[in-house]
Amino acid sequence: MPNFKLTTAALLLAASTAFSPAAATAGEAQIKDGNFVVGNGDQAKAVFPFGYWINVQNDYYEGFDLLKKGGFNTAIIKPQYVDRETWPPVLDDAAEKGIMVWGMIDTLHPPYHLQYQARLEQAKDHPAYFASISIDDSHNFMPEVIATDSVERVKEIDDTHPILQSMAAHWQEDPELKNYVEAIEGTGLQTYAIEWQGIDHIYDDQKEPSELSGDTYFPYAILQTFNWGVQGEKDYHLGRRWPTAAETDLATWLSVAAGVKGVIYYSLDERLDFTTPKGWLTDEHPDLFDATVRAWKEIEPIQDFMLHGELETARILDTVYHAHWTLDGERVHVFINTHPNTPRTVKVDADGMKSLKSIGVDRGSSFEVSDDGRIIGEIGPESVQLFRGKI
Repeated sequence: MPNFKLTTAALLLAASTAFSPAAATAGEAQIKDGNFVVGNGDQAKAVFPFGYWINVQNDYYEGFDLLKKGGFNTAIIKPQYVDRETWPPVLDDAAEKGIMVWGMIDTLHPPYHLQYQARLEQAKDHPAYFASISIDDSHNFMPEVIATDSVERVKEIDDTHPILQSMAAHWQEDPELKNYVEAIEGTGLQTYAIEWQGIDHIYDDQKEPSELSGDTYFPYAILQTFNWGVQGEKDYHLGRRWPTAAETDLATWLSVAAGVKGVIYYSLDERLDFTTPKGWLTDEHPDLFDATVRAWKEIEPIQDFMLHGELETARILDTVYHAHWTLDGERVHVFINTHPNTPRTVKVDADGMKSLKSIGVDRGSSFEVSDDGRIIGEIGPESVQLFRGKI
């Protein structure tokens, strides 16, 4: 099993390189070329949103501290549960700590819709506020309802920030998938519970909406870092367990390989683990948090490849996935093996690459470019390998 334990020095390094909303035009954002772009004009910059959903059970200030320590740049929170006096200081704290806030406005689920107007009015001009999620679990509604009742309600108050949705993974079975995508500017696909669906479904689930995306549509992933849990006597989709750190790592890279342009984990607190007191993920399952910190340390330096590069991606063996992004004469490769026990030997065309540099954090590598122009190596079980090189 991979070791995801990160040192304090590593956390501080991640924090020091975090994106700061203040570095761009405060609070301004748009979807452009399929990316989440902050700022306007010469200050506009595409970023890869990466962070956590923070629920109301805990203290947002402490949550922002944890995100800052991990170097993350984005938090989803529900402003409906923050009172009028507390909401502005919460946003001030996010801005100070370099966190972009996406408000889970949820215009269609009572009782949330009763409070969203006032909180959105307060947030729309704040430098920490960058997007609204107008509907959670949007698969429960028809696409035309999302496009009208939900999106329009937000636009009546704030027509300057991107409007996104959060949707369950089984949506891709709906013949109207394209209609859902076209109803809104961006979709976060919830790919859980891990016990119910397994790990390999994540690639296929995230790949389909990513392939449907266009210049004005932004695909991002919402990945599981919680126990699906038990509420009363009801088991949720046979999913009553936490993901492992290795599964969290695999889910992240399968989503990125599928073409998403952002990753949000649900959640930073133990939202649906009804069997234990509420607490922070870092307290009870620090290995999961460490896995996400490492993934971001790897993604952040190469995010321009994911945002602007030409992506080619495929499942090359039954449990092995390969994606590469080409940008400005360089290429980034990722190889992923989801099998829990079996290493696999990989052989792919190097397509002009003469050498590889491993860019994974503490992953090791036996890959090389062979004399006959192939990338060859062995990838261990539940492992990810990352490389960069010139072409």
